[in-house]
Amino acid sequence: MTVLRREGADAVRKGRPWSLPLEDRALLVAAYWRTNLTMR
Repeated sequence: MTVLRREGADAVRKGRPWSLPLEDRALLVAAYWRTNLTMR
């Protein structure tokens, strides 16, 4: 998480804000890659 924050993954940007914190977003992506599930 430290590396992601340092790389600017949690920077404030214009547009709609994320509803999930960075940790949960990273976990969601890891689970998606691991299981290869769709968004059904």
